[in-house]
Amino acid sequence: MIKQLALRVLLPALIVSAVIAGIFLAYRQAPVVLAVMDADTSAPVPAARISLPAGLERVTRADGHVLARLPRGDTTLAVEAAGYIPTQTTCSPPRFQWSAFRCEVRLVPWHLRIRLTDALDPTYPVPPARVLADGRPMTPSGSGEYAIERVGPPARVTIEAPGYLRWEGEVSGDAYFTGEQALEIPLEPVRITGRVKAADSGEALAGARIGAGGEWSLTDTAGAFELLRVPVPFQLRVERAGYWPYRGPLIGETWLEQPAPLEISLQPIWTAGVVRDAETQLPVAGAVVQTPAQRVEADNNGAFQLRALEAGTLITISAPDYFSATMAYAGQETLAISLRQIKVPAVVRDALSGQPIAGALLRAAGRTFMTDKDGTVTVIGLLPGQELEASAPHYAAVRLVYAGGNPLEIWLAPHTVILHVVDADTGEPIPGVRLKSAGQAIPPDSAGAFVLKEWNPMQSLTVRAAGYGKFTLTLNPELWCADERRACLRSARTEDSEAIALELALPAFRAKGIYIPFGLLTRPDRLRELLELVKSTELNAVVIDMKSDRGFLGFPSAQPLAQEFGALRRDIVDIRELLRECREAGIYTIARIVVFKDNPLAQARPEWAAVRADGSIWLDREGLGWANPFLQEVRDYNIALAKEVAELGFDEIQFDYLRFPSDGDVGSIVYAQENTLETRTKAIRTFMEQVTTALEPYDVFVSADVFGLTVWVAPDSDMGIGQRVKDIGPYLDYLCPMIYPSTFGPGNLGYEVPSDYPYEVIYRSVIQAAGRLPAHVRVRPWLQAYWYTLEQQAAQRQAAEDAGAWGWCFWNAGGKYLPELFAPAGP
Repeated sequence: MIKQLALRVLLPALIVSAVIAGIFLAYRQAPVVLAVMDADTSAPVPAARISLPAGLERVTRADGHVLARLPRGDTTLAVEAAGYIPTQTTCSPPRFQWSAFRCEVRLVPWHLRIRLTDALDPTYPVPPARVLADGRPMTPSGSGEYAIERVGPPARVTIEAPGYLRWEGEVSGDAYFTGEQALEIPLEPVRITGRVKAADSGEALAGARIGAGGEWSLTDTAGAFELLRVPVPFQLRVERAGYWPYRGPLIGETWLEQPAPLEISLQPIWTAGVVRDAETQLPVAGAVVQTPAQRVEADNNGAFQLRALEAGTLITISAPDYFSATMAYAGQETLAISLRQIKVPAVVRDALSGQPIAGALLRAAGRTFMTDKDGTVTVIGLLPGQELEASAPHYAAVRLVYAGGNPLEIWLAPHTVILHVVDADTGEPIPGVRLKSAGQAIPPDSAGAFVLKEWNPMQSLTVRAAGYGKFTLTLNPELWCADERRACLRSARTEDSEAIALELALPAFRAKGIYIPFGLLTRPDRLRELLELVKSTELNAVVIDMKSDRGFLGFPSAQPLAQEFGALRRDIVDIRELLRECREAGIYTIARIVVFKDNPLAQARPEWAAVRADGSIWLDREGLGWANPFLQEVRDYNIALAKEVAELGFDEIQFDYLRFPSDGDVGSIVYAQENTLETRTKAIRTFMEQVTTALEPYDVFVSADVFGLTVWVAPDSDMGIGQRVKDIGPYLDYLCPMIYPSTFGPGNLGYEVPSDYPYEVIYRSVIQAAGRLPAHVRVRPWLQAYWYTLEQQAAQRQAAEDAGAWGWCFWNAGGKYLPELFAPAGP
């Protein structure tokens, strides 16, 4: 009964207590739905573990949710899930909310980034690779980087890239899984090393081309090679010019376990060839075939072999008596080479006549060859740069270096040449010829011939003969007579079997000239008129004052004395330019030098002048002073001027006033020495001897003007002026008597009025003058170009030509001439 009563009393109390307790608890804790979501995608995260207070733990379902009761207010929860960064969050259910409270947690996924680099060259781009993290493939993101989410840490990573060794390892460390920093993994390239050699000789082969998996390399000088980043498996290929290519077996992954250097042997390619004569096609035995690396000789059949030729290799083929040949190898399987035999056709000729010499011997390359009847021979094996000797009886042997070219002409000079200088028209010997070689005079023999011993075909000769001109030439076949208008050679007979005799035929030259007075050297217009007259007519010579009647000079002399007393004129034309124009026009130039009539010298040096008894300077009818012909100082001054004039390039120097004074009060002249015929003529003769000796090196012709009457007076008479033909003639090339008919007095030559007989006076005077001269001296008279009519002037010229004069010159003191007097210039 008591128990029942107790139950009735306690049971309600317990119920009330329970209800109160339940209300209390319901107030203190709230129902919460915990939702775990992916922070990037908002997708639910299943199996996420949530740590609750009092050590409780909840795991989210597939939808990422889980139900829990949490105290009202702030509760810190720890949340983690595989592939996400663990986090803590605060869940705060409200105090008076009786329905379930949603508390959402967002987890940030782990982000793993890997960047692949080449262990040898960080700048080298690694090819696309297969990258796994915990068995999951990582996604490439460019620049060699790969990324994956919701993996690790730690994470097991494997990397496989073509041409690189496999990489495998564990990646740990939260820093690499936050996505902020990429993990750099250097991959080791696959290395293939080895050496290439020749199979037969074992020599290292440099420059061999090695290829595998698309990668190529070249062997170094030791034949070694290295290939990097070759994908496995691979097949090795080796190529080298001159060798058969190599293809190796396929090498797989097992080779990577213990990679070893590869030894490759290449078999050389042998190229066969044959050397033949280009003309006969016969084999050339013993021909030498060379490349920069090898040298072989052809066998008796002309055959040879070359080892391991590369395209472009220069091959040189040579053989005695053949021209060498060079070719570039172009990959032919066989080589056919033709050599051209060295055959030099030669002809040996006489250096003077150009005629062939039979039986001449040619020695070259240790062999001797003989010319046939035509003077020809074929010399075998003679190469440019080799020496050749040629000889023949009666000829001087010559040695020469063959310079190439066909045919080879060899000119042999006789040991001795006997040279006769003759007139081209008559064939008669020319007297008074002067011949020089290398500046040295060669005297004629007793017969007037010149003997040239040890003669050289290139020897230059200068030949000068009055009436013919001056020639500088070499005796060679080109000079053989074909044009009689020039100096040429002819054969001559000789009794000397060791010598060849020649005639040097010279065409006669007769000057037809006019006088150009000193005053016109300051008148370019008038000077031009006279030169045009000469060029357009038969005229071929001019006489130009270089020292005038008044002592002035027509050229810029360097003589201090001439400069001192003002003998130089500054307003004259350029004489060198004038002479150049004359040379180009073929005009013969004669420089006139007035010798002892010299007023400037007499005034400047009274002690050298012709003077009166009181010591004053004697003057002639023109009021001009004269230099004293007896004095060496006066002669030296004029000789120095003559040498300067010769250096200008005149063809001839003509001396005038080559005498003592003749007009005026000559009896009042007092000389420091006795004035007799002997002393006067000796003074003039001495000057001529000295001046011609001084002018000899210049190869210039020398002439002298004399009075027309000089050739008519007694040979020993000097007419009181020291002028005699017999004294000056031996030193001259030309005597130029001034045969002006109007200057002869009544009774001269038997004519009451000589000027009325211009033809007769000239004709007889030329013949008279020639009779007083040595055979080599020519007469070229001065003719009168004033006072006379055209017909009378023409008669003078005709008379000179009929009398055999060697030309003529017309004198007019003003330089005025009748153009119609002269025939037009010929073709």
